[in-house]
Amino acid sequence: PHRNIEEIILPKESLTAFEDLLEEHRRQDILNSYGMKAAKKIIFFGPPGCGKTLAAEVIAYELNLPLAIV
Repeated sequence: PHRNIEEIILPKESLTAFEDLLEEHRRQDILNSYGMKAAKKIIFFGPPGCGKTLAAEVIAYELNLPLAIV
């Protein structure tokens, strides 16, 4: 993945949720200290061309995770 969060355009509410998801994973140590874990799955849905793959690529890039598009 090579696209970062600056390359995705979302409504303010969606961008906030997107950033919250990233923050949840970046700060797993805090969640772990309370006996909680970050979500391990996310489901994107919508018609072709709405940005599902782009969103997955941005998440993978921002969290330094591998990405497989099947």
